[in-house]
Amino acid sequence: VFEGRTFGQVSNLIYAKFQCTLFALEVVDKTGRTRVVMNPCRFDVPSGVAYGYMIADNAGMVAEVSRFGVPEELHALDPMDDDPAEGRPALRVQDHGNVVEDFMSSEAATDRMRRNYHFQDHPRHLLDSQPENLEKLSGHILLLGDASNAFFVETLRRKHVALKKIVILCPEWPSHETWTRLRHFPGVYFVRGDLKSRQDLVRAGVLGVDTAVIISSQRSGGAPRVSEMRGGGRLLDDDCIFAYQTIRKYSPTAKIICQLRRADNILFLTAELGREADIMVAPPFASGIVFLSAMLERLTAQCFYNRDLLNILEALVSSGSFGPEDFSGVVQPSELCSQPVPRSFEGKTYIQLYQFLISKRATLPLGLYRNSPMDDVSPKPYVITNPSPDLLIHAQDTVFALLSPESMAQVALGDIVVAVLEGDIPARAHSGHVPRSVSCLVESEGETAQTDSCSNVAWPHWNFACRFSIMDRRGIVEVTVFEGEKLTPEHFLGKVAAPLHDLLADADAEPDEV
Repeated sequence: VFEGRTFGQVSNLIYAKFQCTLFALEVVDKTGRTRVVMNPCRFDVPSGVAYGYMIADNAGMVAEVSRFGVPEELHALDPMDDDPAEGRPALRVQDHGNVVEDFMSSEAATDRMRRNYHFQDHPRHLLDSQPENLEKLSGHILLLGDASNAFFVETLRRKHVALKKIVILCPEWPSHETWTRLRHFPGVYFVRGDLKSRQDLVRAGVLGVDTAVIISSQRSGGAPRVSEMRGGGRLLDDDCIFAYQTIRKYSPTAKIICQLRRADNILFLTAELGREADIMVAPPFASGIVFLSAMLERLTAQCFYNRDLLNILEALVSSGSFGPEDFSGVVQPSELCSQPVPRSFEGKTYIQLYQFLISKRATLPLGLYRNSPMDDVSPKPYVITNPSPDLLIHAQDTVFALLSPESMAQVALGDIVVAVLEGDIPARAHSGHVPRSVSCLVESEGETAQTDSCSNVAWPHWNFACRFSIMDRRGIVEVTVFEGEKLTPEHFLGKVAAPLHDLLADADAEPDEV
């Protein structure tokens, strides 16, 4: 039933019908290797067996998607009944090899960096990135505790990410290998110092920091010092706790992400929990302020039971490691990002946002970060993946999404307002059965809007208007009439369709004037 549709169309259909988010597909590259590609929006789903990755409430819902459109007599052959790994090609973690040493020797790699990153052709010298004092700097990102975290910097230099200065406060200067990876990125600075020194934190610009990321200073090998184990291991995170409290004191509005090695040390970051409270409901952890090192151990353990998990994580974290040139056909791997929801969607439902982003922006939403909760769910910000379709959007919400390269090039031609005023429904439309009420579903390029139901079925008056963005003049506006408010084939009464090109020509105006 999905064959011949684009990935974006399939994802849209699955979410609307099953409330599951299809976010990735297995695609074979030019070398014959199977890769997990995030949101290949315009890619046509191939015939035969195709494996996708979904976010769902439970495995039963995934099974329903797999059976969708399959005749009842074939349900016994449901692939969900067997091990999904059977008969599938092995997925391997991408082997980057010794990328650092020959980083600039490959022209193809350099071209890819120019295309995907904020990139300088002429590498900077390390001495130019070692200022003595950045006390007056503001609006920057501050990384504390680890100078070798090149991957962290790389993710913040992707072109779809706002370009902000990055300051790294670390006890030692970066190694030659680390600097080789970073020397082509603009706005990266190193300050040598101690996380537990207020003076060093001020030199690194803590007074004007926008976002701070505090990395645990665990030594290689993982064995803690004897001094760190005193007090039951409470001192394992003393540097991170000190840095967190100092930043919170000097920059109360700064966004902070803090890594802790002991979960119960969260109690030193908040006064809102008692000693016996569950760590998992502590506001710093639930709102994403604290990252526990134990989470990596849990993910590692889960990889033994779900072999696809590692491939999904690799695709999410290093989504820029391959591009469309690695594949035959139309494959555009996407980038994981967060962005504010469009202002026009305040008060609308999540499914309307979902349909708009996937259909008009080639962007696949994964979930929401609720910055300012106005409900009884949580007093602090929280994340919700695969939200309910009827969840109302707040003005301060942020959407986590897979951003396709096509979405960066897509610009709306304008808006169109569709008014559904009244109708004339002949008796033959409902085959003698007189419905109690009728409603209309308005569709345009994947976006939908629904009228209220009207009880005057002979001559209904809806007096309804909705606005859609125009991305393609070849689109179609459809108005479908249903019995009641159930949008099912059994309740279908009739449909009218009009090409956007004809509507724009009749209006004799540019799209942004319609």
